[in-house]
Parts: sequence; C-alpha cells; structure tokens
Amino acid sequence: MTRTLLRLLTTALLAIAAQPALATEWLDCTSFDFNQRIQLLAGGVDFHQFSAATLYVNGADWSTSPEAQPGQLLDIGQAFWDGKTLLVDLIDPAAQSVLAELRVFATSEGADDVKGGVLRVPGTGAWVVVCTGP
Repeated sequence: MTRTLLRLLTTALLAIAAQPALATEWLDCTSFDFNQRIQLLAGGVDFHQFSAATLYVNGADWSTSPEAQPGQLLDIGQAFWDGKTLLVDLIDPAAQSVLAELRVFATSEGADDVKGGVLRVPGTGAWVVVCTGP
C-alpha cells in the first residue's frame, strides 16, 4: 500500500512539473517621434493575456501600478490578441471612459516579424506606432 501511494504521489508530482511555464514579456509600442508610448505586460502560454500597462502621451503618464511605474491610475478594458491582430482599450479606474485605444497588426516573412498600428487617445490625438515584443 505504501509503494502504491508513493507511486501515485510521484506520478502526480511529475504531472504538475510537466505543465508549461507561464512567462511574461512587455509589448512596447512607440510613435515615430517617441512622444507617445504604450507598454503591455503579456503573459500566459502564448502571451495572449495582459496583466499590466503603462501609457505615456506628450509628457503625461498613466499606469496600472502607480506604486511601481509612475502615473495616473488606469485599467485594462477589452483586450484581444490572436497573434495577428491586437485590440486593447485602456480605461479609467471607474470604467466610465476609454483613455486609449491600441490597434496593432502583426505579420512575419521568414525570420522577420513586424508589428505596427495606431495608438489613439480620445480628445488628444492618434499616432502610428511600431511595436516590439512577444
């Protein structure tokens, strides 16, 4: 009985250890004049989940974690990323207004990966952005 229990425990531990690692990496999108920037912390198996964000627009800063990254508080609203199309809305903490919209398209050819799109801040402006990251 003890050997059977030990085998079951060993099998369970090996199954747990075989789970994929959930790494995180920043997706960084910047305008050509470097005055606008949005960063999203992507995670999960395919980097399709977002857990943090920062936004810099013409000297103003926002962040989902002001204690770690300076700025006014914001939250991540809708977020969709299938590896080809990224749609993210950053919202105010009360979820009453959209602070920023990011629309990015990704493609690859051979060893080259390219991501680019538009960052729009309602009432302020819209900019073409180039993105690096997962």
